[in-house]
Amino acid sequence: MKKRFKQALKGEIIIPPEVLVAQGKVVVLNDEEEARWRREVLPLPKELVIPAVRKLDPGTIGIRGRHGTNGLEQLSVSNIAELFMQKTGIAPQGQGFEILIGIMDDNGKLEGVDVPQGARLKEVPNSDQAYVIQPVGEKQLVVAALADRGLYYGTLTLRQWLERHLKEKSAEIPLASVVDWPDLEERGYWHMHVEHIPWLAHMKMNRFYLYESFSVAGNEISFDSRSSTQPEWSPPFRKARRYAAEVVRGPGHLDYFERRTGYAEACPHLIGKGESAWNPASFEAGGNQRGPCATQPGVAKILAMNMAYHAAQGAAEEMVWMSEYPALQCKCDNCMNTGQYIAEVQAALTAWKEARQSYPDLKLSVFFGRGGQASAKYPLPERYPDHQIVKVMEMLPPDVTMRISMGCDGKDGALLAKFASQGKRISRMDVSYLGDRFQSEDIRLDLERRVLANKYIGAWTFTPGGFVGPESFRKTYNYRMCAIAEYEWNSKGRTAAEFAEAWAVRQGYADPVLFRNWVTTLNSPVGQRMYKAWGPSLKNTWLGRMPKEMAVGDFASGGQDTPQKNMDAAKGALDSAEILGDQRLILVSRTLLAYCELEASAYDWIVSQDAGPADVPPQNSLSDSQLRKRIVAALQEYIAARQAEIKDQGIGVHEKTAMEGSYPLEKLMELFRSEPGKSGMHIKDN
Repeated sequence: MKKRFKQALKGEIIIPPEVLVAQGKVVVLNDEEEARWRREVLPLPKELVIPAVRKLDPGTIGIRGRHGTNGLEQLSVSNIAELFMQKTGIAPQGQGFEILIGIMDDNGKLEGVDVPQGARLKEVPNSDQAYVIQPVGEKQLVVAALADRGLYYGTLTLRQWLERHLKEKSAEIPLASVVDWPDLEERGYWHMHVEHIPWLAHMKMNRFYLYESFSVAGNEISFDSRSSTQPEWSPPFRKARRYAAEVVRGPGHLDYFERRTGYAEACPHLIGKGESAWNPASFEAGGNQRGPCATQPGVAKILAMNMAYHAAQGAAEEMVWMSEYPALQCKCDNCMNTGQYIAEVQAALTAWKEARQSYPDLKLSVFFGRGGQASAKYPLPERYPDHQIVKVMEMLPPDVTMRISMGCDGKDGALLAKFASQGKRISRMDVSYLGDRFQSEDIRLDLERRVLANKYIGAWTFTPGGFVGPESFRKTYNYRMCAIAEYEWNSKGRTAAEFAEAWAVRQGYADPVLFRNWVTTLNSPVGQRMYKAWGPSLKNTWLGRMPKEMAVGDFASGGQDTPQKNMDAAKGALDSAEILGDQRLILVSRTLLAYCELEASAYDWIVSQDAGPADVPPQNSLSDSQLRKRIVAALQEYIAARQAEIKDQGIGVHEKTAMEGSYPLEKLMELFRSEPGKSGMHIKDN
């Protein structure tokens, strides 16, 4: 027996020798083969060993769950059975090898079977989401958990393998030993389209906040209950649970209630008193961002009506958003004595108490996130009052979650970390961001430093809107959304390079290593400079200083980061993208190549002005006019490539703003088209 059939993980996980003589062929995997199987699952399980694979006739395989189950447990079993039928064309009713799926009993058994490693699940964090996958004896693979959500996640891991290895005439079953659990209890998005929930939930994301507006007429409140253009998602709560996910709703920030139809007319007494209740920048611009008079009972009443409405539809939780502007204060005596944000939280707690009289299982979370309109005269205050945040944390019941974005961490940035270390439920809403870059390492590092190190229970990501449709949104943000799912589940699992390969496998690329190398090029120093060389960030790059102050060292630091080496790397990236056959990769590669030509042309022009180091040799014999024309042509090519990339994203209302990122470059072209001596050009020495 090969050495890799040995003790692994934290307990005895031994593939018995008799498995080799059981029905079906067992193939022992070498390290390279096992690595290929590991790449096929995303996120990567915490503990995973795949010493061998069993090759079987599909007709010999059976799939079953516990007798008499329902809900998510039953769905977990049926999802795998349906996948089997789709891939093989037959029902999984064979007798040669069984996949047994279910929740273990109190003794760690599943249908009388002792589950290896099953007892460990009681010890791991977030144990209700944990699971094991284990070979048992010679004819069985078990997927087991303590609770239905953990079981669902276990079948998702198994599903990713079966999707690739079930065929009409053959099946490969990994004899995998998996013990897995998430780092974070909550892994969520706010303002995410519900149409993306199935896809994201298949990567084990589990929380989604949806804003819902309301209007007031007299004593009545009506709600905009649409959550999607797809009727089956309205209301969304029970459908989301079919994916082990929760949709959380709420009426938005309290300092925007005045904008709700009929609110100001029906509830003038609930509007904050005095100018200190205003966001001055909003009122300066003709708006009306204003905090509520939160000690008025009517504020809690409106919140309770929202809670009851959502709970009646099946919501398990309501998230109440405190005023966004962090320096408001209603001037009435009660609010002054209490404190604006303390009063708002008290209103939420009062509303929750009322709603739970009818819906006792309803949970509550409160959200603080600094924001709102700002101006040069009225910049946005740095944070909420520290003493009020402290008081809020002290008054929140243990089962109420505090969700935070900016402005809540105190002067030293550690205000809430202290409460999290004491066991308070705190989840961050501002850790990662969605963007079109092929980057992942920043996500992992931010989660480790800002969430896990501070013992927060979750991380949520803001969702930009305005896209043409769900597919364009997914195409643009796919890489980073998958990276968020990867590292919020398992922050220490994969390196950035390993994640790139796993993502490529999940996308169906034929050569994951080629894609990994492509990503490495995109994230090289020249790739980082390219991403900054557009729109508002451009002014902080060498292009923002050109042509008045430039030096060779601005973008040619030597080693591998030289114009010619970068050009060669960009050409290689374009070749790789064309081999991989992905149009988006091709467009990004063309942008990189155009940018490298822009740097190279600027480099040659600077050297021609004798601004470089004395040991820099002349690059060519072109005249100043020719070199300037080359820069103009390079700028034109770069603008065209970048705008083609933007158009391909389908970003809808954001497209105009994104395309206008070319304006500073167009002005630069005009400077280089002008006659020498008339443009105010000055080149500094390196």
